[in-house]
Amino acid sequence: MKRILCLVLSLLLVFAMTACGGNNGSNDEASGELDFSKLEAAILMPAVEGQIYVSLTYGCVAQAEELGMPTPVVLSAGGYGQLDTQISQVEDMIAAGKDIIIIMPLSQDGMAPVLDEAVEAGITVMEMGNVSNAELVKGRMLTDQITIGEMLGEACIESLNGQGNIVMFNGPAGASWSELETKGFLSAMEKAPGINILAQKYTEYDAGVAMNTMNDLLQTFSDIDYIYTAYDLYADGVLSALEQAGRTDIKVSTVNLTTNNIGALKEGKLDYIVTGESVQEGRDTMLSAIALLKGEEIPPIQYCSLVGYRSEDITDSLDTSRMFYPQGWKVPL
Repeated sequence: MKRILCLVLSLLLVFAMTACGGNNGSNDEASGELDFSKLEAAILMPAVEGQIYVSLTYGCVAQAEELGMPTPVVLSAGGYGQLDTQISQVEDMIAAGKDIIIIMPLSQDGMAPVLDEAVEAGITVMEMGNVSNAELVKGRMLTDQITIGEMLGEACIESLNGQGNIVMFNGPAGASWSELETKGFLSAMEKAPGINILAQKYTEYDAGVAMNTMNDLLQTFSDIDYIYTAYDLYADGVLSALEQAGRTDIKVSTVNLTTNNIGALKEGKLDYIVTGESVQEGRDTMLSAIALLKGEEIPPIQYCSLVGYRSEDITDSLDTSRMFYPQGWKVPL
């Protein structure tokens, strides 16, 4: 099995039950134990459509519930263009006196002031997936997007033997993860002067938008050999457009192994997928937030592990429990 494991920073969080302060969490003065039943958390996501968002949310929620916490509040901004909505959501959580906010910030600069305000209000803030420039946020759980891009670029070069024409679905404009992933992919492409980039597209994280964009690209370019997509929903839309056009000759790569695309990878409709362990990433983020709340030191930036899969790697023995949320689980909105 061809796997590439990179930048693993695993964090073993020891939960010695020491006293800590929170907005709603209370300490048992006699025992000094943290009362998890009174800790209130909020999870603020750009969206809750797409398996990666649901898997991350499930990991956070499941870990909180296993610790005995009430089910966290989950809020969706409604897309990457909804910065004002996410700012208002953080303000609402400050007013509600939450103990923990776990957030995928929509903007590095735009979210910084309100997240610093949340920390000043005594709330423990953990960023997950995306980062802001908030100076007071002390914990960030990230995927190394540059490495993802590099891995996808190297797979593209290998599949094309260094020669061909490609188009890129870079992700949402302005999102830190999409900018970094694009940077990594383009860095890898510098090693292959025989590969020509026909177009780069920044679009919403939406399969329908990706399908329409791909249809336009097929009308514009007749000689596409390979399509790089920044995340799974882009690939879903691209594959739909290719199937409708009868183009089985074009290879597609993407990020995030899901229940929707694992079959396409096994069948060879997808060429290559880089994935993290989204459920475990959510769990680790919640555990890190608890550690910060208790006043423990954690690494300011933590990275999850990454693995690359081709069709031959998808076997019956593949354990997906750290990547996929349970079948039938719904986001508690």
